[in-house]
Amino acid sequence: MAASSVLYILAGMLWNLEWRPARGVTLGFMEEDWPEPVHAGGFAKLVWFALPIMLLVSALIVPFLWGGWG
Repeated sequence: MAASSVLYILAGMLWNLEWRPARGVTLGFMEEDWPEPVHAGGFAKLVWFALPIMLLVSALIVPFLWGGWG
């Protein structure tokens, strides 16, 4: 149950990553104009912030592929 909650939080963080020319990489829900999407591009700038989130998600999911936690 705890791992599931962590996965939901990480998914929300990954989904809300965005790059803004004035501020750089930020979480979208922390902006005043949220939930309006910003289409400023910047995918290459987001990759380095998204990678640790994806690695944490992988670390939580991979053990279940090989028989679970115990």
